Amino acid sequence: MNKIRALFTITTLLILITLVACGNREEAAKALVKEGKRLQSMGQNSEAARKFEEATKKDAENFEAWYLLGNSRLTAEKHREALEYFDKAILLNAQFAPAWYSRGLAWFYLDNQQKACENWKEAERLGYHNISDRTRHCR
Repeated sequence: MNKIRALFTITTLLILITLVACGNREEAAKALVKEGKRLQSMGQNSEAARKFEEATKKDAENFEAWYLLGNSRLTAEKHREALEYFDKAILLNAQFAPAWYSRGLAWFYLDNQQKACENWKEAERLGYHNISDRTRHCR
């Protein structure tokens, strides 16, 4: 009985440690995203991108970090790389219209009007505003 109790206690402690560690990682990722946004607003895009990338390493499920990392790659004209990050953001949160819009921009810059339109139409369906300038050319 003592062995069972000890095993139960150890298991419980491990679960608690894991929960605390995960919570800290999520909070750390949020702080990195916040810092990245601050840097981005000051025009320090490469430094911001590093913060967003670091955030994805802390919390791979932070869709906003993936989205912002994608936007930083889009700004740097690394459109294929941006697509990968937008794909991850959408995989984590398919209802996040800005990721669909930005992914459409990446496809547009890669000269794929059809895929750009598909993404913009989805962004519009999800409630993204002021997109008619993009979708009016879509079939």
